Amino acid sequence: VYKRQLFRKARDQAVITLLQHTGARRVEIASITLSSTREAMLMKYPMLKLVTVKRGEVFIREVPINTIALNDVKIYISVRAKLANSFPHSKNDFLFISETTGHPIAVETIGSGISRIRIAAGIEEQACAHMFRHAFISNLFTLLIERHKFESKDEFETALINDEVFLKKVQEWTGHKSLSSLRTYLTQVFSYDKTVNKTVYGVHETQTLKSVSYTHLTLPTTERV
Repeated sequence: VYKRQLFRKARDQAVITLLQHTGARRVEIASITLSSTREAMLMKYPMLKLVTVKRGEVFIREVPINTIALNDVKIYISVRAKLANSFPHSKNDFLFISETTGHPIAVETIGSGISRIRIAAGIEEQACAHMFRHAFISNLFTLLIERHKFESKDEFETALINDEVFLKKVQEWTGHKSLSSLRTYLTQVFSYDKTVNKTVYGVHETQTLKSVSYTHLTLPTTERV
């Protein structure tokens, strides 16, 4: 029982880390494989493969992830290897497995893990996995706004519209079906009483966003009136 508790703790930490640093949905986190994680660990500029859902078809996308986050996951992998030996008939390539069967975890397990952490931390507010996705995308836009000193949502949207390469890159990273669905985040970021230049959501604390190539985050210069 104690070993299973330690395993679950390590798994919860790895899940939270990947939610925070990839902006992935629960089902996408549950679908991450050991092989794709190890491939990312060998890259100079790590890109983690995710199975994209919510588009009516299944395809693979890659998202940037930093080595610090991967090191946290590496700790879990070592614990996973020991548990997997106890379930030789359940051998599989999924990163996250059940501590009781060795089979891939259910999507619901991710949600219950977050609830367990919330209760243990004494957090009264509701918490869910999708909150990490919202924060990741909002932080990405906030980083761009701060870097390019945009002063209004309209000004930022104009720059985005003129940069198809960047828009496609954001879609690749987040797995959104359409660009219009990203507009919600623009409104959200610019609703903070003009404090976007004061690190909304602690954007400078998000190491993955820091490590994203400046080339990918370069927007065209817009004329100011």
